[in-house]
Amino acid sequence: MFGLKQRNADPRVKHRLDQLGIRYDVDGDGDYRVVFELEGDRSQMAFINSRTSALGDFEIREIWSVAHVSEEPLDGAMANFLLLQNARLKMGAWELRHVDEGTFYVCFCTKVAADCAAEALYASLVVVLKAADELEKELDTGDRF
Repeated sequence: MFGLKQRNADPRVKHRLDQLGIRYDVDGDGDYRVVFELEGDRSQMAFINSRTSALGDFEIREIWSVAHVSEEPLDGAMANFLLLQNARLKMGAWELRHVDEGTFYVCFCTKVAADCAAEALYASLVVVLKAADELEKELDTGDRF
């Protein structure tokens, strides 16, 4: 019932990004990396995972973007802030990802149907990119991601 489907770069994502005219590259894991230019001379990077998850017959993929990097888990105040933000969202959620010893990513992530239409992929990308950039502006100086 639950499972992961392993793939290299998923051609369905390539097709949708090409339909949308969005430039991308593919990282070593086969995930698609896109960078959008945002207001105020800012940019934000997002990833569209090629690997999908299955829940019964439903196949989903993640779209995510890093907003902050920490050397340790979040303190209670920050974790509570992000959980309160999650309660207000229409789609997506804040997540803490433990990358390796001493590296934690605060990411905004949404899940979409693996074969979603180009318009749905684009809308999800915009939500992820804007949310991550807004938090990055609040927490960090500069434009790292």
